[in-house]
Amino acid sequence: MNSCQKKIVALFLILFVFTACKNEIPFEKSLWIYKIDNSYPYRKNMLNDLISNEKLIGISINQLIEKIGNPEQYVNNDSNKITYDIVTEYGLLNIDPNYIKQLHFFYNNDSLIIEFKINEIKL
Repeated sequence: MNSCQKKIVALFLILFVFTACKNEIPFEKSLWIYKIDNSYPYRKNMLNDLISNEKLIGISINQLIEKIGNPEQYVNNDSNKITYDIVTEYGLLNIDPNYIKQLHFFYNNDSLIIEFKINEIKL
């Protein structure tokens, strides 16, 4: 292997390690809705791709639900909010969570998504 080939292999290895460390994966609805032991193991790794590459603002609530699945909370009152759980972590012996990360979508009176926010709570 010549020096140019070694540099190319080294570059690929560095890129592989860099992308593997981020653990980000493309949004895939079937993985997003997959639930095991009351948690969603893939949502944390898909969140950035979802909010960066999917059209979320301006779509209807029904389109959102069709695109990413049913929310964990659908509040149809003054807050006009839909919530998806991303991560819920528990301490070793705790029954109450010590960390919660959620994705909130807010909609207007026409049921169109106008904003989304990520909320993290460390207890």
